[in-house]
Amino acid sequence: MGMRKKMTAWVMIVVVTSFAGAARGADIYVSPAGGSDGTAADKPTDLQSALNTAAGNGNEGDTIYLQQGTYMGNFSYLPATADNNGDLAILGGWSSDFSTRTVDPANTILDGSNVDRVLTLNVNPNDNFTCPTSGDITVEGITVRNGRARVGAGILAYTRAPGLVRLEHNILENNTALGTDGGVGGGCTLGCLNMADAAGVDIRLTNNILRHNSAQGDEEENGEGEGGGCVILSSGTTWIVNNLIHNNSAGTDNIAYGLGGGIVLDMYAGDAYVINNSIVENIVHARPGSTDGTGGGILVETDEEDAWADSNVHLYNNIIYHNTCAAPYGAGDIANNIAGSGPNAGTLVVSHTNYGSYGTNAGAVAPQLTNNIHADPVFSRSDESLFYLTSRSPCVDAGDNDAPYLPSLDLAGQNRIQDGNDDNTAVVNMGCYEEVLPGSFSWHMFLPAIESNAR
Repeated sequence: MGMRKKMTAWVMIVVVTSFAGAARGADIYVSPAGGSDGTAADKPTDLQSALNTAAGNGNEGDTIYLQQGTYMGNFSYLPATADNNGDLAILGGWSSDFSTRTVDPANTILDGSNVDRVLTLNVNPNDNFTCPTSGDITVEGITVRNGRARVGAGILAYTRAPGLVRLEHNILENNTALGTDGGVGGGCTLGCLNMADAAGVDIRLTNNILRHNSAQGDEEENGEGEGGGCVILSSGTTWIVNNLIHNNSAGTDNIAYGLGGGIVLDMYAGDAYVINNSIVENIVHARPGSTDGTGGGILVETDEEDAWADSNVHLYNNIIYHNTCAAPYGAGDIANNIAGSGPNAGTLVVSHTNYGSYGTNAGAVAPQLTNNIHADPVFSRSDESLFYLTSRSPCVDAGDNDAPYLPSLDLAGQNRIQDGNDDNTAVVNMGCYEEVLPGSFSWHMFLPAIESNAR
């Protein structure tokens, strides 16, 4: 097929970020160089001071504006009192005078220097990882890298019901979860650990890239590594949409086993929608001489203390392929790409998804399989267009236009739904990218650059 002339190297759109129902709080401006007063754009403060200010501001609902640049450190936000139920938004990509914004996570970087977790939000790690308050937590337009912690090495973000955790247009890379009893969530851990507080928490993981993160196991304590890319503790409604999750790992090779190389979706209750993601080339390791560990791409599991009956998981239009684990099935089998565990109740729907060779291993839950394929996705391998579909891919025009929560744009900001195979019928692609390549691009195409003059 021919190159569409309307394509450009970057997609420019105008956005206004708003938070429905949120109280309007303080605007806090932050630069890498810091300053003395974060409440005015001409006097930016440092990031930790901004988080401290937001934590002490009651239930206002603060917004932190990050100037483009690199922020070295390990940052945390913990409200001063339990009745602080305000929202917090951390928005990257702002110009030096905070007049315009370009939402490209490559230009705003938080770097943890492999010392500690990069970003801890609304969690008390010293009190069994409790989440003391509710409220909406948003992180948008930021690269989070080089974190190191037992849980959520890149980002650990919790909230209590009826709160929301939202990550959008971020890159989470090179973060390592490791502890004496194993690591949980290399790139991120989202939700709420305490069941009494968790019911009804919503989570949105949309338009992100999670790559080269790991959740390592521990040999002495026989602790597994769980969720190389991310662990999501789902108890309300969870949306995992338009993400590229690749080359993450769980466990430690020949030392400790892993679960969920790409992502672990731990279902307490509610509904989860996994729509148009590319979860590829992730790996689960095993102990010497063992075949334990499962879910090279994604592991859907039920909390061991709660029934699966209240949980419903829907996978549509995904590419979950080229993931590996040590479970004794074929290299392309469902155990390597999709695995599940839990009592025989509830629903696991897998529809219009490419997940390797045919298989039905999903623990005790019999998955509902509809119009799936099991074939090489035929990705582009050039640096400029890694994991885009080429015109020979069986994933082109192979999705479901009626999938729930189908996104209107793909990860690169291109319109869905397009006619990818030029048969005069527009059908959504599988995976995170809608545009189809006749060959490799000669320009860099990544996440969209989004310009905005509105705050």
